[in-house]
Parts: sequence; C-alpha cells; structure tokens
Amino acid sequence: MTSLRDKIMRKYENSDLIIKRKITAFAIALTTLIFGLSVYLLFQIITGTPYLSDLNFIWLTMLLLVGSFFLFSNGHFYLSANLVLFLMLGVTTLIVFRAETLNELKIYNLAFLQSIAIIFSILVAEKRRQIILVGCGSLTAITFFLIFRLLPVAVSAEPYISTFVTTAIFILMESWIGVQVYNLLNSTLEEIRLNLEHDEFTNLPNDKMMNRMIMHQKVWGDNFTLVFYHLVNLTELVLIFGVSNAHKVLGEVAEIIRTNYESDVFAVSNDVVCVVSSHGRTRTGEIDKSVHKILMDPIECLSFKVRVKYNSAIVESSRWTFALEKELNKGLLAIYHAGQKGLRTVDFQNSGEDDMREHLKMLLDLSAAIAKGNFKVVYQPLYNSEKEIIGYEALTRWMRPGGTKVSPAVFIPLLEKAGMMNDFFAMMFSIVVADITSYSFITPERPVFINLSQELINNNFNFYRVIKMIDEAGIPRSAIGFEITETSMASDTEKVHKLIMFLREGGFKIALDDFGMGYSNISQILKESFYKIKFDRSLIENISFDEKKLKLLDSLLNFFNIFGYKTLIEGVETVEEWELLKSFQFSEFQGYHLSIPLTPEELILEGLYNSS
Repeated sequence: MTSLRDKIMRKYENSDLIIKRKITAFAIALTTLIFGLSVYLLFQIITGTPYLSDLNFIWLTMLLLVGSFFLFSNGHFYLSANLVLFLMLGVTTLIVFRAETLNELKIYNLAFLQSIAIIFSILVAEKRRQIILVGCGSLTAITFFLIFRLLPVAVSAEPYISTFVTTAIFILMESWIGVQVYNLLNSTLEEIRLNLEHDEFTNLPNDKMMNRMIMHQKVWGDNFTLVFYHLVNLTELVLIFGVSNAHKVLGEVAEIIRTNYESDVFAVSNDVVCVVSSHGRTRTGEIDKSVHKILMDPIECLSFKVRVKYNSAIVESSRWTFALEKELNKGLLAIYHAGQKGLRTVDFQNSGEDDMREHLKMLLDLSAAIAKGNFKVVYQPLYNSEKEIIGYEALTRWMRPGGTKVSPAVFIPLLEKAGMMNDFFAMMFSIVVADITSYSFITPERPVFINLSQELINNNFNFYRVIKMIDEAGIPRSAIGFEITETSMASDTEKVHKLIMFLREGGFKIALDDFGMGYSNISQILKESFYKIKFDRSLIENISFDEKKLKLLDSLLNFFNIFGYKTLIEGVETVEEWELLKSFQFSEFQGYHLSIPLTPEELILEGLYNSS
C-alpha cells in the first residue's frame, strides 16, 4: 500500500532538487508543530487545568496547521508555507503584543515564532550561509522582541507548572526542527554545489571546476598545457552498451589519462575531457604518445575489453592570460580539425588557427547555402562519336558570400566529413527537377546522370524523397541516371548491391563511375548489370606514348562491348585525344574539348539545347 509520504512526493516529482529538499524540511517542521501542539493539548487535558485562552489558541493553531498540511499534501507547497508563515506570524505577534499577563505570554508563543523563523529560512535559503543568517537572524529578532515583552510581566508574576512543561516541550520541538532543517538543507546545498561542478554522467569535475582551480590555485604553475581528448565513437558505444555504461568507458579513459599525466581530468562536454599538464610542452607530447599506445589496444571495462576511437588536441596556456571560454573554443576547434583531417593529435599553436577557423567558417557558409538553396547546377553534355548530344552529367557549383568560387573538389569532401551530404543531395536534386520541369531538355533518350556520394550510402539516404520529387513533377524515371563510383563498390558490397537493385527496379539508369580508379573486380561489375561503364581519365593519360595502355584499353572495351555495356570515356581535353579516342569503340565521350559544364540558359545560347 502506498504510504502518505510517497503520495506527497509524487506531487512534487517534477521539482528540482533544492525544492524537493525544502519540501521535506517543511514537512518535518509542519508535522513537528502539529505533534508539539498535540502533546501540549494532552498535558492540559490530563492535568485538568486547561486555560480557555490556551485551548482557543491551540485549536485555532491546530486548524491552521492541519489546513496547511492538506494544501501541502495536495501539491501546494508555497501556498501552504506562506499560509503558516504569514497567518501564524500575524496571530502570534498580535497575541504577544497585546498580552498583559504571563499566562497570555506563554512560551508557546515564542516557540511558534521561532518555528516561523525556521520556515521562513526554508523558503528563502539558496546557500548555506543564508540558512544561518536568515534563520538565526529571524530567531534573534523574535527572541529580543519576546524578551522585551516578557521581562516586565515575568518579574512580578507567579510561575505556573504549565509554563515549565510548555517550555520543555517547545525547547525540544524547536531543537529537533532546527537541527533537522539545517542538516537537510545543508547537505542538499552541498550536493547541488557538487552537481554543478561535476559532470552528471562520468562524475568528473567539469569546466567550471577547472576554471576555479586554474584561476585561484597555483596547482600547475603559471604556464601549463591543456590537452583535450575526444572519444569519437561514444555514440557507437551508447548504442551498444547504453548511456550509463558508455560513460563508464569514458570514465575509464579519463582514469588512464589522469594516471599518465598525474593531474586532474575535467569533463568539457559530453564526449570531450581535458587534462591540465604542467610537465612542459615536450614532456606533454611524450605523455600524449604514451596514452595513445595504451588506447591503441582495447581497454578493460564493463567486465570485457572495449576498443575506443579518439583524437586529441594540445593547447598551450598561461594562468595570467587564461580565459575559460577562449581556451575551450581553441581546444574544441583543434579537436574538430583533427577529426576533419583524420589526424590523431593536433597542436593548436602549430596548426594555424586562421586556417582552422576558415575551415569552420566555410562549413557554416555551406550549411547556410544548403538551407537557402544557394547552389547552381550545371550540365556537361555527353556525346557520341558523331558529336551528337546523347545525355548530360549534372554537376554542382558554389560561390561563397563575397563572390569566391569554391571547387567541388574542396566543398564535397567537407560536406562528406561533416555529415551534410544527405541534405545537400536532396537540395541539389530539387534544383535538377526544377530545371527539367522548366526547360524540358532532359528526356529518356538524353538522360541526366547524377553522382551518388559514398556518404549517401553510408548515411542511409532516403531515396524515396527523390522518387517522390520526380513522380510529382511528372518526369519519366528513365530520364534520370545515377553514377556510383568503383570505390563505393569495394567499401560495402552488400549495401551497394541492394541500392543498385532498388534504383534499377525503380526504373532508373545506373552507371559505374571512375572505372580504373577503385578495387572492384570484373565479376562484381558483371553481377550489377550497369547501364554503362565510365572509364576514368587516368586510363588515357599519355596513352599515345604507352603501348601497354593502348592494348589494355582496347581489351577492356572489347570485353564490355561483348556483354552489351555502353562505355564512356571522360576527360577528353584536347583535339589530339578526341581524334585518337574516336578510333576506339567508346559509346560516349565527355570532356572540356567537347563542352564545358553549362547552365540550361547557356545550353540554349550555345545551341546545345536538345540538338547536336
């Protein structure tokens, strides 16, 4: 059966820690007041010498306290506390102020005023010293007030046994309330302070603690080095082991770092920790290498061995110029740079801060450009040996704010490493669909081919998004083709195979791009039944002077022609290459000698719009 305490605490389960503890303290004070009143009432009844004024005061007070407890138990903590605080304070103060005899100034008035002071401290205290100052200050003020009222009357009055009993009851009651409330709130505030200065998952001291220790203690000397460690595969560990266990792994990594550096490790973010090293730049680099050797092997954690992936960044600093936010930004920027460049460790001072910030700025510009669709799609015509247009390849161009053109060879790898390819591809495809709808230069006889990045496959891009765009625009699916690189074929054979099957069965043309650059084998290529094979330019470089290359190219073309594949050679840059390659049995040709990539408007102006 659910207890009354559990029912009450359920009413406040969404409150923060300090409120929950204040509620507990208030409950202790309230129930103690009710208990004390009950004991005093029982004493009056047993002795048979009740005073009417005492009984009236006790019944009224009991009614007020029980009413407050009812409000409190139904989730109205502040209303209940303020009811006790102000009504009781008003009533008892009025009685004490108007009293003329010792009987009217019974010690319970002092007791209740002291209780009110404690409840007041419960309501307003947020720090340990406030409990003492507010609570003791209120008690002192009320005590002086009562002494001021009691002394003149007590000098000439005859003492009653009830006065001594009342005094004993309420001294015990007040002592109990005071000790319980102070201990409870004090431990709560200490717990909150620790929580604010420690990471909730790993229990490591956080950046606030690091800032305080660096600024107020000469633990590491005036000059020191900050070394940041980023647990790259934390998300993967969370999926495998759960949040709690994954952070135990991070805690184990932090312990390895702490042991090697002999210095505290601080949690900077969810997956980044920082150690403050006073060993000097050279020695710090040596320790970092030692940590690397340890973390290269699986670490013993969670009763079995776990392999961690990480990168690190080294930032030199000084206690005299230290600014927490600035140093953390440097460390996180260097960590990010290490991840983007595939480096294990980056030295911030030796890696060019301007270059790192420019890299990050470009990513921000890319993100904004994707959101606004600020890219241009151009189309490079594909020709047959008669120099007739038989299709197009869609390519993307980007100009940064300020007018700087950025090569796809620069921004595409950035998008891939930043995990932004899915959004970029969907945006680019929407532009292609809009161009086809507006200009109608793409047909099943002259299809457009679009490159599929390996990252789209890795990130499980939802191709139903593009299929929906095509179908809603009324574009035949056979007018669209996708190019998959040979490297992608080798990276995840099963996933690529399923994607090719899905797209081909959906009515799309599939081409193998950059043939000759990757590691796929012939049997794998035949298994996929590509619409066409695109030969990489590397196969024709200096071909006029390389007899072996000529024979290899001729053999490959004969092989694919036997199996009915279309073949395309890209990178036809000169007249000589064009004249030579026409003599081979390529189905299609592509290159700057034939045509540069053009916008739909430029295709019309150049006379390349749906014509030879």
